[in-house]
Amino acid sequence: MGLLTHVLVLFATCGLAFSQGDVGCPIDFFQHGDSCYHFFATPAMSWWDAMAFCGMYGFGEGALAIVDSAEEQKFLENELKSRYPPGSGPKNFWIGAYDLVNEGTWVWVKKNEYVRNGFQNWAVGEPNGGTSENCLGLYLYDNLQYKWNDATCKLEEGFICEVPSPDCSAHLIAQNILPYLDKL
Repeated sequence: MGLLTHVLVLFATCGLAFSQGDVGCPIDFFQHGDSCYHFFATPAMSWWDAMAFCGMYGFGEGALAIVDSAEEQKFLENELKSRYPPGSGPKNFWIGAYDLVNEGTWVWVKKNEYVRNGFQNWAVGEPNGGTSENCLGLYLYDNLQYKWNDATCKLEEGFICEVPSPDCSAHLIAQNILPYLDKL
């Protein structure tokens, strides 16, 4: 089969997959905007373990959630409210920022961007943990209503994974066309 035939099959397959809903988020993840999310109340994990766990999803593109807009924050709040009413789940869900490299300089994982340069949702008086609290959590209760709090990274908490929404053409190109380019 020639390259042109592969390209035509690619577009036909991609269109069929989208029309049937076969291309989407990983199982048990749900889409919002350009990302897919999963809330893990159990197993509770340290920030490091949660980050590694999330990295197994989305062809290695997964990470703890990067909350870089008020709209995304509101979406996560609404989902957490519906899934975990007060007293029914973890008090904290790890999200993807840290200040381990330079105390007080919070950085988003994967994006390698400073938190201070964009949206922030810190609870009053936070971050306040100094060198002992270097990982970011989204706190649900105890006067920190869905606000950010710095916490000790080794605490075992719930966590939110985020992966990019699949791009049908990119995945299919990688699988079906790239192997043939060296034969041109």
